[in-house]
Amino acid sequence: MIMQRPAVQSEFSFELAGWDDDSSIRQLLKSNPVPGQITVGFEREPSYFLGCEVMGPGCQVLVARRRSDGRLVGLANRVTLPMFVNGQVERVGYLSQLRVDRCYRGRWLVSGGFRYLRELHEQQPVSGYITTLIDGNAQAAGVLVKRARPHFPVYRELDQFSTLAILLKAGHRRNRLRGEVTAGSNSDLPEIVSFLQRAGRSRQFFPLMGCAEFQGHPRTRGFSAGDFLVARKNGDIAGVVGLWDQSEYKQTVVREYSQLLGWLRPLLHVLARVAGFSGLPKAGTQLRALCASFLCVEDSDPAIFDRLLNHACGRAEAGGYAVLLLALSKRDPLFRVASRRMHVRYDGKLYSVCWPNQAGFHNNLDNRVPYFDAACL
Repeated sequence: MIMQRPAVQSEFSFELAGWDDDSSIRQLLKSNPVPGQITVGFEREPSYFLGCEVMGPGCQVLVARRRSDGRLVGLANRVTLPMFVNGQVERVGYLSQLRVDRCYRGRWLVSGGFRYLRELHEQQPVSGYITTLIDGNAQAAGVLVKRARPHFPVYRELDQFSTLAILLKAGHRRNRLRGEVTAGSNSDLPEIVSFLQRAGRSRQFFPLMGCAEFQGHPRTRGFSAGDFLVARKNGDIAGVVGLWDQSEYKQTVVREYSQLLGWLRPLLHVLARVAGFSGLPKAGTQLRALCASFLCVEDSDPAIFDRLLNHACGRAEAGGYAVLLLALSKRDPLFRVASRRMHVRYDGKLYSVCWPNQAGFHNNLDNRVPYFDAACL
């Protein structure tokens, strides 16, 4: 039986965005920040599409328009990438950047968007998708998970994660890199990539990337081999983390604090400054942030990770950054190490997303700890 679209849905059309939509998309992001204890705007200046390229080649930007005047009122991203799933390489879809203009929520937009997503999926099928939702975004969780319509894909919770905004001390000198932790270089790149591919298999959804993607590739815009920190043990690589500044094309703006945090912010700010930290930014301020990316530690060794994190914070402090952003599963042994540092935490959930006839994608996943990257959430 073919389901007919409700008549009201004809108010909107759905298609892939083009460069002519760039300014409208950026305005949509500015007008619709992500709610939570700290309402945050994830913005894209000077161009939305520059930030899409780091998600992966062929990132599709789905938009919803009001038919009457062409106004852009909804947005979502779809990209398919080779990742390690149960230790084997598999192409998986990643859904992100879901935004609906607040004036049009609850008007069949998400429903129509999923029908269009299904069409794109059938043209370029994958075994399943993953996505993340930030805790506190009750409206999105309600529409997508708790009160999903029958023709929606099924969202199943896989894991809980936290993005830690580790507060950095102002005006500190960079830690001098010693023998056990060194900066990466182009000559190290083959060894680094080989380590990432070998050790990354232990993490669910760790991305498969080659040397070329770390050498001026759009996928790693603004990142180079010298941005890696490499920890060694007995001469062999035992851990890697990349420090990625994406501020030239992706910005995180603090839009609003919850009532309690807004009341406490001046006090917390003073206490942080007394302790030597940069403190909490005012509402409307862009967060001076550095992302900890491509994190991989052999056997989740806490000592190796702590050593890498010490040097990462030192380098970030020397660069004048306010926070180091690091995303980790709450099941990850590394999470306990990172969370000992002074931080602001943003909690969220990872979901598998499958149409009913693809339930095997979720059912076949083993219990490996998922990989998260703050630069790509």
